[in-house]
Amino acid sequence: MEDDITASTVVPREWLTGLDPKYSFPSVKLLKNCEGRLFQRPDDAIHRGFDDQAEADIASQGAFLSNFEPLTLDQARSLVDHVVAFDEYTPPMQRLLSEHVRAPRTEFVVSSAHPRLVDGVPTKNPRYLQLRPDLADPRAAHLVEVCARLDRETPVDQPFISPSIRCWREGGATRPIRRLACRRWRFSTRSTIRNCPNCSWISFAV
Repeated sequence: MEDDITASTVVPREWLTGLDPKYSFPSVKLLKNCEGRLFQRPDDAIHRGFDDQAEADIASQGAFLSNFEPLTLDQARSLVDHVVAFDEYTPPMQRLLSEHVRAPRTEFVVSSAHPRLVDGVPTKNPRYLQLRPDLADPRAAHLVEVCARLDRETPVDQPFISPSIRCWREGGATRPIRRLACRRWRFSTRSTIRNCPNCSWISFAV
């Protein structure tokens, strides 16, 4: 849920209430994401149906896209008529292309699997803006806070430090990571966890 623009500060732990009692470090780093949308590069979306989150985002209304090929009506119809390949797309992308072929409202449409052609070669830099996952699904973020409050027995009228993720390498060195832990993040954005399944970080909520 964090990308490029984040405000942060470090404070002594005694200034805060509602911390996890297992967190024994003397200071706490507080972060606030200043972005409503995340600038994503969906490299894996070139394979139809592989990145379901990217396909859903790209097919959504009001999507902001960069470096995707503008497909004409005839090109879109060719994609839809190729039943085997078309069936590999996830339902949101299938719906976008099918509706465009049936009742086009614009001159062009995009496909998640078709980056813009530059000198006849697909660009390696397709991009789009993704609505931040905690804003797209506020219920999930609310449930995380409620569960943590119940676990820590923090009353609802007290300030609460939302769970975050920190990772420790062997040897004691510390470093914060941008994404949620692999298993949790995989449910929302597959293209952003390319290195996570095999990494050596150990993650837990603080």
